[in-house]
Amino acid sequence: YFMKYSQEHALVDRLSRTLRRFMLKNFGKSVTVTKKTSARDIVSSLDTKVEAMILKSISQVFSQDTMISEESSPNFIIPQGRAWLIDPLCGSRNVASGIPLFVTNIALIEQGKVVAAWVIDYLRHRLIWSTGGRVLYSDTKQIKKVAPTPGVRLIDFDCGYFWELAQVHQEGYALVLKDLFLKKEVEIQAYNSSVGFLYVATGQIHGALTINVRPWDVLAACFLIEQNEGLVTNFDGSHWSLDSRSLIMAGDQTTHALLLKLIKKHKLKGMR
Repeated sequence: YFMKYSQEHALVDRLSRTLRRFMLKNFGKSVTVTKKTSARDIVSSLDTKVEAMILKSISQVFSQDTMISEESSPNFIIPQGRAWLIDPLCGSRNVASGIPLFVTNIALIEQGKVVAAWVIDYLRHRLIWSTGGRVLYSDTKQIKKVAPTPGVRLIDFDCGYFWELAQVHQEGYALVLKDLFLKKEVEIQAYNSSVGFLYVATGQIHGALTINVRPWDVLAACFLIEQNEGLVTNFDGSHWSLDSRSLIMAGDQTTHALLLKLIKKHKLKGMR
């Protein structure tokens, strides 16, 4: 297949295989855990090792590009030029607890927009990626467009940096989740990482909600969802951007409309 950013993809593809082998060998062993901003915000020794491997591999080939990684660049500033946005292991709490629900997110940014994205799904031993063109791949196989499916809708919810929010916003989000829990046509799941966001892109779940997150948690998935004909918006229904913090992700219009309606009902549409 012909595509843009073929050199970038070749690099990340090789890197993903290296990282998958590394995690297969090292996951489940004892790790050191360090607090960042609070006891809820942690980083494991595996996070820092994976970050070092990613930064070294990319910077060796694209030395002029800016590198923005969660552990070494905690204060995100929208880049002016070309930049790589990296979340070494999204799901640090799961990693530290020996729960195999975590991914590596890598997004390429140009002129203020995501133009390519790669997510390593360690549990499924695959690389989900796109370099644009409204196509999505799992390793070398194209994933078909997400189509609405009948029956119960699977919705992932994520709380991001929930403890930073004002109480009124915490309570509003709790009411949104309460309404979802009580809907017979919805089944709520929580993966405690951006695994759920990725699975909206692949069509494995119908939608996801997240509030007050950081860009490295979501931007790769936002791009991938849209490349497979899904929808991603802010809580007010506007299109997502590099500074989005609270998002609705859906594989189809019906799921998106359901989630947006609940956000508006509980007066959270002003959240960014």
